[in-house]
Amino acid sequence: MFLCRRIRSGTMGSALQLSVCLAAILASYVVDSIMPCPSRCLCMQGSRIVYCQRRSLPQIPTDIPDNALQIFLNDNSFRVTTIERRNFSKFIDLEHLYLSECGIEKIEIDTFIDLKKLKFLDLTNNNIRLLYDFTFRGLNLQHLFLNHNSDIRLSRNAFKGFQTQGLYLRGCSLRRFSRHTIAPLKASLQRLWLDNNSIKRLDYGLREVFANLTHIRLGSNPLTCNCETRWLLGLFKGSPRIFQGAPAPECASPFDLRGRSFNALSSDELQCGIPVFKDIQVLFRQDSGVLSCSAVGNPMPTLYWIKPTGEKQTYFPPTDKNSVQNTAALQLTSDKTKKLVRKIYVFG
Repeated sequence: MFLCRRIRSGTMGSALQLSVCLAAILASYVVDSIMPCPSRCLCMQGSRIVYCQRRSLPQIPTDIPDNALQIFLNDNSFRVTTIERRNFSKFIDLEHLYLSECGIEKIEIDTFIDLKKLKFLDLTNNNIRLLYDFTFRGLNLQHLFLNHNSDIRLSRNAFKGFQTQGLYLRGCSLRRFSRHTIAPLKASLQRLWLDNNSIKRLDYGLREVFANLTHIRLGSNPLTCNCETRWLLGLFKGSPRIFQGAPAPECASPFDLRGRSFNALSSDELQCGIPVFKDIQVLFRQDSGVLSCSAVGNPMPTLYWIKPTGEKQTYFPPTDKNSVQNTAALQLTSDKTKKLVRKIYVFG
């Protein structure tokens, strides 16, 4: 801060002193307000916010100010599709990081481990295929957005070693969501989005986690509604506040419940059917053969052919929601046709 005493006008000395004083004040303001900024980005003076979105950046700039609080890098198609620790290690004050629509395919373990103050991490609309064990280790977030990373796979310990209040996995083509994967977040998680995925079944082991949430979204999943779904319907009916503000879950199967919302469903309608064989066929030619069987049930059974050697071939239920049975067809070549399969097991 500069203090300039009142100067009498009309003298050369006073005019010079006034000029020097004004120059000093201006220089002080410029020094305090200038923050180095990447050439293609915009840095808001005094706010420590760096805007680099939609700049056609081939990679994360290396000259972003170390003291940035918020960094917007969304909507840049990076040529380098792997992010790693060295990209972010200097941003120890960073609170918000936006990396949506950047073409990211891989996140190295401990990429964000130095960002102790980070609260908001957006990785929406990328091409991330796998979250490795301990990917987010060291973080304590308010929100982690992973929406619309199609066909992403979650390793068993993907969420181990960090905490977040909100986890958002909308539109990720998830077919399964394991209680083991979500268990490390049990103490911190409050909001969970799993809508618009391909989840057919949610294990009873998830009940304890779901019951402690303040908000969950499960709509637009092809749920199989049977006796194994009663716990989820019970939670929906008993704790409606958790599901408020989002479309209710719906049944995709069995056929007689297809399209039924949980709002219009009763527990008595959720039944399981014992697996039953529909047919078994054996076809042998001179140099080949086919052993085939079909079965129905609710839930639809998984079929196994077990060969005399003990080798097991597994046939999981079809993913097509219009399928009404599972079929297991075992192809045999000439050297195997003389060795008949000795057992078949059906599991629901």
